[in-house]
Amino acid sequence: MEKIYYFFENSIWEEKHPLWQEPLIWIARLIYLFIHGMTKNKLTIRATALAYTTLLSIVPVIAVMLSFFKAFGGMSKIEAQIRPFILNNLSTGSGEIVQKYLLTFTEKLHAGTLGLVSFALLLLTVFGLLSTIEGAFNDIWGVEKPRALIHRFNAYWTLMTIGPLFMAFSVGVTSSLHAYSYPIQMFLKVLPTLLTWILFTMLYAFIPNTHVRFRSAFLGGVLAGSGWQFAKYAYTIYVAKADTYSTIYGSLAALPIFLVWLYVTWLIVLMGAEISFADQNIKTYREKRSSAS
Repeated sequence: MEKIYYFFENSIWEEKHPLWQEPLIWIARLIYLFIHGMTKNKLTIRATALAYTTLLSIVPVIAVMLSFFKAFGGMSKIEAQIRPFILNNLSTGSGEIVQKYLLTFTEKLHAGTLGLVSFALLLLTVFGLLSTIEGAFNDIWGVEKPRALIHRFNAYWTLMTIGPLFMAFSVGVTSSLHAYSYPIQMFLKVLPTLLTWILFTMLYAFIPNTHVRFRSAFLGGVLAGSGWQFAKYAYTIYVAKADTYSTIYGSLAALPIFLVWLYVTWLIVLMGAEISFADQNIKTYREKRSSAS
């Protein structure tokens, strides 16, 4: 254990290493800064807070996203395809109960009963969630000053408009290419992972109130996106085979399952942000160690 501790605390930060060791040294430095940041920033606690915040604001988020398709004529067919896509990804492992409630609530919100004031309150709820996410990312990056209010509005509005349009594009492409050749069929199988990479990369690049290099954002996006896709698959299998929640909670089992999935999702998202920060700041951390010694 002492050798391992010395390796991570001292050896990997030395100036010179054989050329063949450089990739391994970079990985070791990345792991060190990632673990250090994960502990310092208490990512597990932050993920819990974000999960509860998301639980309270998830219906307004879905309603606002789907409202953009109603705002444009001729997109009702795409909305019908995207709605189950959103619900399936949000309610992984929680079965049809959570999907049913989410669908019922969002349909009520879209039944034409919303006035301008009600829609404005929905937007404020969504902006509140995005502001909480930005705060968590800024803490990871050590940013003390948040964006100005007008810049926040522009950034959040861009995310809220680009996100639905991006999903509409991906669903439309998937539908149009579905009947094509075998190579395209294989491409469609990996398309969800590619889209997840892009989405996570956008989060890490644009949400923190600081400059994030594309390479660092992309690294975090690929690792966290891949981890989220694997977690979604593994969690679905686990919930299908485990009957503990059903035994304890009965028909209410979907709620804790859904909440746990939100926690897992946010933990992975925050870990990806920590990876992006670690990759971008390896050189800075090494220089600080050198100047302090």
